[in-house]
Amino acid sequence: MILKERVRELAALRPEGHKVLSLYLNLDPHEFPTPRDRAVELGSLLDTAERGIHEDTLNHGQREGLKRDLERVRSYFDQEFDASGTHGVVVFSASGAGLFEVIRLEGVVGSEVVIDDSPFIEPLTTLPQTGGYCVLLINRQVARILVGGSESMREVAAIVDDVHGWHEQGGMAQGRFQRGIEKEVHDHVKHAADELFKRFKRGSVQRLIIGTPDEMRSEIEASLHPYLRERIAGRIDVDLRASPTEVAKEATEVITDDERRRGQHDRPEAYRPGLE
Repeated sequence: MILKERVRELAALRPEGHKVLSLYLNLDPHEFPTPRDRAVELGSLLDTAERGIHEDTLNHGQREGLKRDLERVRSYFDQEFDASGTHGVVVFSASGAGLFEVIRLEGVVGSEVVIDDSPFIEPLTTLPQTGGYCVLLINRQVARILVGGSESMREVAAIVDDVHGWHEQGGMAQGRFQRGIEKEVHDHVKHAADELFKRFKRGSVQRLIIGTPDEMRSEIEASLHPYLRERIAGRIDVDLRASPTEVAKEATEVITDDERRRGQHDRPEAYRPGLE
């Protein structure tokens, strides 16, 4: 069963009278290169879950069920889990409802723990379902983020910031406002870079393609987190207002070249999650 179908089933799951423990563990080797690093990250998540179990909003039965869930999760990671080839893992547990499911991901996912009435699936729904490429289109006022591959792209974020004295048809305002305007542009670039890094931590950015005016390229790339800079696959020249289909078409050559360099002709989707 593919991930998309299983996520749809999990979204509909509401175990009556029971809470669901959802745990997302980031195993990105860039951030957690050693077993000890990964153990510390897991320990922090389990501590967070344990604190959540003692929330006043839970009744006795729910609390006891979550204690069993937490022990089952601990046991899984202590005795069964193998991190080989895995950059992210998700665990859903509701012992009272007979739910214990592990989803292993080849892509990274941000670490977090959620206790709720149903499985917390939002991070999974934001992962790209086809392709593993993210495109950042950005000028001095507008930024767009798209994900997908050479066959299709979908837009996942649009950022429009108020940069005074500049618009798409005109130039800059009077010289005395130059410094203030450049500060606003810098803030806009940082806004876009922060949004991109947020999506990277969710696992939505495996490879990055940038489309920006030449005069902004250095500033854009310098603003990116190092983990994003090292994932830059190439650059495209495309109108910021281009449709997702047009963006995918423009990105095709970059994607093909990137896959050739990385020896991925036999694996065209750079991000392919798998189920345990």
